[in-house]
Amino acid sequence: MPAYQNYTLEGEYIFSVSELNLAVRDLLEKNFSQVFVSGEISNLSQPASGHLYFTLKDHQGQIKCALKTDNMLQYWQR
Repeated sequence: MPAYQNYTLEGEYIFSVSELNLAVRDLLEKNFSQVFVSGEISNLSQPASGHLYFTLKDHQGQIKCALKTDNMLQYWQR
């Protein structure tokens, strides 16, 4: 496929989902060595996989989160 198909008529680049995820990950990893976040947990669920899914929120924003079973103990032990 020609590269021009990844651009809008206005010349703006159109990211694929995986390209955007990689760009955001790179940006975060380059600018933050560690991040600690405080907020209210809502929409907590634990399906059969054992992973935890929840939303971490405050009065101005929210982040959807997933905590894998194999990582849970290290977080709860802190």
